[in-house]
Amino acid sequence: MHVETLKTFCDLVETGSLSRAARLNLVSQSAVSQQLRALERRYGRRLIERAPRIGAKATEAGRLLYEEVKPLLDRLGTLEQRLRARPDVVAGTVRVATVYSVGLHTLPPTIKRCLAEHPEVNVRLSYRRTNEVVAACLDGEVDFGIVAVPTRRPGLELVSLGHDELVIAAPPGHPIARRGSGLGRPSSGGSCTRRSSRSSSG
Repeated sequence: MHVETLKTFCDLVETGSLSRAARLNLVSQSAVSQQLRALERRYGRRLIERAPRIGAKATEAGRLLYEEVKPLLDRLGTLEQRLRARPDVVAGTVRVATVYSVGLHTLPPTIKRCLAEHPEVNVRLSYRRTNEVVAACLDGEVDFGIVAVPTRRPGLELVSLGHDELVIAAPPGHPIARRGSGLGRPSSGGSCTRRSSRSSSG
């Protein structure tokens, strides 16, 4: 059994999507399916249930495998980071939780540039809802989170990453279209949320 297969399985459980798990591990969706079938053949149990409404959801056996394997993968990642640590090289694992809109559309080019400049960095990216990103930061499950609409919370430090301009698409004859530009203002774009050592938000 390969470590990469177990990592892909854990990503599948966390994201609930074969396509997202494939993107996280830089493989095809069919490769994720093949790895899943290999695990199910090994244990003789169905690990993931797939349905249009629920996506990919872990079975009781799948949840058991995930809960036992995930801490081992985290410990292995920490061990590799310590063994490969060099004072002149940026290396290690960064755990990031992000909302879907930012993670699927804005982050990929940035992560690609980061990995090109620092090939020994491993980015563990998970897609979640805003409240889940905040909870993961507060629990120390991730190193930092990225959300579109930040909310100040005790124990978190907020860092603005920029702004997005919101536009309205309407037919030429629509009353809004006749009003022209200047209807709105830029939104508060992506914000980085990370755990703070202070007792209140920064």
